[in-house]
Amino acid sequence: MDVNELKNKAHSFHLKNYNCAQSVACAFSDIVGIDEKTIFKFSEGFGAGMGDKKECCGAITGGMMVLSLLNSSGTYENITKAETYGLSTLLRDKFIEKYNTTLCETLKNVEVSDDYNICNDYITEAVEMVCDIIKEKGLLKN
Repeated sequence: MDVNELKNKAHSFHLKNYNCAQSVACAFSDIVGIDEKTIFKFSEGFGAGMGDKKECCGAITGGMMVLSLLNSSGTYENITKAETYGLSTLLRDKFIEKYNTTLCETLKNVEVSDDYNICNDYITEAVEMVCDIIKEKGLLKN
């Protein structure tokens, strides 16, 4: 897992007009073993702060999708649910530690030049945080 390659993929997806959740989640398509088109489709509603409501940042929700796909047992017995919730909380906490919020509306209110999209920073940072958690928790079964 090459962090810089994943960050570049996520950034290039965002330049192609993928939303923030799609950009992060699709960057990990090979790692989670799901084709990019499927990830693109199931993450579409999470853009612009959950359906354009400016709530939880899409970069975070896309990252949570990746962590869930890597950790969940995929069974209704919920044997991994608490652990997966913990991974999502860890990502959320790391993001808040750096940016003080996960609210899209607040994050987008940062002053930048007109030709700069601040979301690119959040996307690449979320990718890096997800990679750190994957490594820290040993979520890749090689």
